[in-house]
Amino acid sequence: MKFDLTKIEKQIDEAWTSGNFVKQLSTEEIPNIPTGIELSKWECMILSKIYCKPGDVGELVLAFPPGGSPAELVPHTHGGGRVITIVAGVGLFQVMRDGQWVDIELKPGVQVMFPKETLHTFIGVDDEALLAHALHAPFLEPSHPRAIVYDDGTREKHYDDWDPREYFPEILGEPNEPLSLVCSTSAA
Repeated sequence: MKFDLTKIEKQIDEAWTSGNFVKQLSTEEIPNIPTGIELSKWECMILSKIYCKPGDVGELVLAFPPGGSPAELVPHTHGGGRVITIVAGVGLFQVMRDGQWVDIELKPGVQVMFPKETLHTFIGVDDEALLAHALHAPFLEPSHPRAIVYDDGTREKHYDDWDPREYFPEILGEPNEPLSLVCSTSAA
């Protein structure tokens, strides 16, 4: 499904400005994850591109590692706004707003919208992983210099290997094939 970039960016900005950037969706409103998606390892996350054309709204599936993996991602920013909807799992999302960290409990149906260059991080809790549907407005290839910029000044992070199919087999299928590796964001 193709989304209107201008409309999504406006929704993100309005939600952020009004302070209504977190909402709980009903079960029927949670986006479906297509069956048979290809999972690729990218630094600490596992991702699958549903529709990702640079400059358009990208639609992805993101999986974040469980608590203790380590699950706390280094705070980072992106060069485009985000709409993140939790499909499965639990965790914590932290976002910098007005100079203060805001903690948002994540569970299925929680949707968070935030504009480009907003400092944020995901934290797994209680050995739970997170599976999320994400809209990137606009989508930037992982190799783009503003696709992800870590707060500690680095541009690349690697965490222990993990397979989200072990946590979400009913959605992603059983683990049986190795995950592919997509390019890193680091400069050569």
